Amino acid sequence: MSNAKIVVPNEIFFERVEELLDAGQRVRLTAKGYSMRPTLKHCVDEIELVKYAPATHELKRGDVVLFVRADGHKCVHRIVRRQGDVLYIRGDGNIGPFEIARTGDVIALIVAGTMFGGRQFTASDRLWIWQGRLVMAAYPVLYVYRRTRRFAGRVLRKLHLRK
Repeated sequence: MSNAKIVVPNEIFFERVEELLDAGQRVRLTAKGYSMRPTLKHCVDEIELVKYAPATHELKRGDVVLFVRADGHKCVHRIVRRQGDVLYIRGDGNIGPFEIARTGDVIALIVAGTMFGGRQFTASDRLWIWQGRLVMAAYPVLYVYRRTRRFAGRVLRKLHLRK
């Protein structure tokens, strides 16, 4: 048995994911990237997706969704606020502005998986729900902390006290 990896362009990969979702199947993926940390760890945690159907699920604050970004790329982030069919979305680890999407841009919902490096969860799991609430509530504090840290680092580099 070989441990060789096959690299597939995201466009082709997500076309296949959408085909499976359209066929009514659940799709389990390994989390890639750092925008959802600390909730989902890069290349460690997994997420399980189901096709988003407006008739069966009302998107709400705290839901984690696979959606199409304005640049056409697909991404998994948390809904932070909803106004009508406009969604304000951000990754748990991001400190920048919201991404704005419409409910029509949502492809799938996260319904299960692993978080924090291996703990199993479902979308109705209390820890999963509370983690989402905590991340959303802590955002202003984390924003100030990270910005202050970044500023302090720049000052120290200019004073040649830090590389």
